[in-house]
Amino acid sequence: MKNETSAHKLLVHEHKKLSNLLREYEKTDDSMEKEDVVQNLAMELHIHMMLEEQVFFPALEREGKGRKLLDESIKQNDEIKVLIDQLQRLMADQDRKEYQEKMHELKKCVEHHIEQTEGKILPKAEDAGIDMKQLGSDLCQARDEMTGKKISEENMAIPRSRMQPEVQPDAGP
Repeated sequence: MKNETSAHKLLVHEHKKLSNLLREYEKTDDSMEKEDVVQNLAMELHIHMMLEEQVFFPALEREGKGRKLLDESIKQNDEIKVLIDQLQRLMADQDRKEYQEKMHELKKCVEHHIEQTEGKILPKAEDAGIDMKQLGSDLCQARDEMTGKKISEENMAIPRSRMQPEVQPDAGP
């Protein structure tokens, strides 16, 4: 059965998961919990960036839309990958100033990415006449293959953590 989730809805859902993980990190003082959150954040960011780079960005490129924005997004993704690598190497020293600075930098990069994607790139994709349902289906299929888990409308709710109330995805286009 074909997934009917739009690309817009799926990407916004992914962004909410990332934002929740960043908030969860900030709210805990326990170093083991922080380590778990950073590992989950790294995994979710890796999946998200792969979806963008392998499915979403190529769809926009085929339409000839937003080249400058896409170049900036690819550069941001590369910066996020470097920061994740640095954080994982520094994980044993979470109390060090360098680790805290890298985490702050990662948060700012992710927030900027979300703002740019939701405020500029998704509207460009919709204005270009891209079939957002088909693109959403392609993104869901790619995510399913990467994670080995099926994603659907029913399971797009973000799991409740100890720190955050459950967030439902917006209806979106």
